[in-house]
Amino acid sequence: MLWIGTGGNPTRVLGASQQESRSFWTKSVVWLGVLGLLVGAPVSVRAQGDCSDPANRTLNCDFATDISGWVPEYGSDFSHSPDGDVGPGSVEVDSQLVSSHMAKINQCVGGLAGLSSVDFGASFRAVAGSIYDCGVQATRYSDDNCTTYMGLTGFYRGVSASEWTWIGGTLDLDPLIRGIRISPICYSLVGAFPVRIDDVYLGEDAGPIIFMDGFDIGNTSMWSTVIP
Repeated sequence: MLWIGTGGNPTRVLGASQQESRSFWTKSVVWLGVLGLLVGAPVSVRAQGDCSDPANRTLNCDFATDISGWVPEYGSDFSHSPDGDVGPGSVEVDSQLVSSHMAKINQCVGGLAGLSSVDFGASFRAVAGSIYDCGVQATRYSDDNCTTYMGLTGFYRGVSASEWTWIGGTLDLDPLIRGIRISPICYSLVGAFPVRIDDVYLGEDAGPIIFMDGFDIGNTSMWSTVIP
């Protein structure tokens, strides 16, 4: 299934097969130039992104008091902000001009050998300026230190200044994968901007939501409007 255009701010994932043979720099430029050719994918349940989840393998995922454990890319300036999504605290990143304006931070998460899939994502809120899209990239590696490249997948959607937006999804892992560099990132085609990032998540896929009947039995007999 292909998404053409961005009406309604759908979440989109870059197909890994389209990117295996390109450098990371080329991937960023091509993504900005070929905006329509993106493969749709389901979005993870928001509750799985909370930093209180013991399955979350990122360090300092909620930026409650500082921004330790994270590295800025493209020379982006970043600082701690008391503003937050689920709880207080986030990282504010000022964009830098690359091919367009980009704001990006990253962290390598190792020790993933044996996992068949992971959920990953983050929350974003625009502070000022005009942001085209934000997203979370998961770059896969065959070692725990994130040095031997094995592919890139990312989920993207538009964000606003009025509210926090969660962006994420589920990634199936090849048995060779041991590390993932998780990278929250935002783009703009019209100038510089600051953006705040919070509640970064990377951990085991929690699987489907556990509840009775997704309205697929032909009626609503399993559901009630009365609070028990």
